[in-house]
Amino acid sequence: MSLRLLHTADVHLDAPFRWLGSRGNEQRRQLRETFRSVVDLALERRVDAFLVAGDLFDSNSPSQDTVDLVQSQLQRLTMPVFLLPGTHDCFDNASVYRRLRLPESNVFLFQGSRTSVPLDSLGLTVHARANHTKTSSASPLSGLEANPSTRFNVALAHGSLRMPGTVEDFPLTERDVAAARMDYVALGHWHSYQTCFGGKACYSGPPELLDAGGGQGQVLLVELDGGPPKTTRCPVGKRRYEKMELRLDEVAGTGDIQTRVRVLRDPDLVLGLTLNGLRPLDLIVDAEALTTELSGAFFAVKVTDRSHPLLLSEELDGFSEDTVLGQFVRRMRARITETDDEDERRVVESALQFGVALLQGKKVLR
Repeated sequence: MSLRLLHTADVHLDAPFRWLGSRGNEQRRQLRETFRSVVDLALERRVDAFLVAGDLFDSNSPSQDTVDLVQSQLQRLTMPVFLLPGTHDCFDNASVYRRLRLPESNVFLFQGSRTSVPLDSLGLTVHARANHTKTSSASPLSGLEANPSTRFNVALAHGSLRMPGTVEDFPLTERDVAAARMDYVALGHWHSYQTCFGGKACYSGPPELLDAGGGQGQVLLVELDGGPPKTTRCPVGKRRYEKMELRLDEVAGTGDIQTRVRVLRDPDLVLGLTLNGLRPLDLIVDAEALTTELSGAFFAVKVTDRSHPLLLSEELDGFSEDTVLGQFVRRMRARITETDDEDERRVVESALQFGVALLQGKKVLR
């Protein structure tokens, strides 16, 4: 006998998406659609249990429409459903979970003193400890122990892996996981997929794009058969984020910049474009105007100009030969004067400009 679980977390329904500007409302609506898709997947794959490891909601004050959506979607699920309040939707006095009308037959909310739910029909006990505050130094696995009467034991936890020299909210360690003796620990809180402790615990990551830097959203399908957990990543998100860098010393002009960037054209892509390198004096870049020009090719674009202008000959004259920078300029100019090879001259001239910028502490290289 094996068990099939769907593990999701960090849906963050009603997140504001201020970083997406005018497209924020559209991405907020997409979160709802993606949550419907997660429910569809659970029904399609006929999983034995549906796990939400915290932060289903972005806060404890979502709109009533969002609360109604969650209620209607959970009512579609016929398998056991386990909900864990996280840090954004912690189970405090104002918790959104106090407003939910949940089906009592198959939806289990971890709250108060409830820390385990045995399901004899599945040979499964699910364990969790609700987060009652947004921050804590206590492990979310504290006090949880496997039930020896059931074949499978699974825990939900919303917290951070403890890193040396850092202070984390609801910290988790390998010792915590080992002490709980679970077959699988479904983690939430980190917004990216992460397998931990030999696959014994996993962060599913969010099902839909939440942050700049996030990839395509996903959920995990987890199979337990008495051996190590078998996890399968299932993409469900519509949008994704990608970074692109362009060195302005390698482009022919603003038209060339747009041509190179539009190769990635995708209405569901959020693009973070960084311009760096040394900018020719005749190349004028307006990051705001470039963002507007490129916006039709992507769901959203953020252009950051970190380039530096090339120095004029008069500016290079101003560096004293009593300094390392001045000595560098003198020697590079001498090499430029001495060479008769045009290709070598271009290389040395470029090296002069980059060298000066680097010696000034500017970031001009990737």
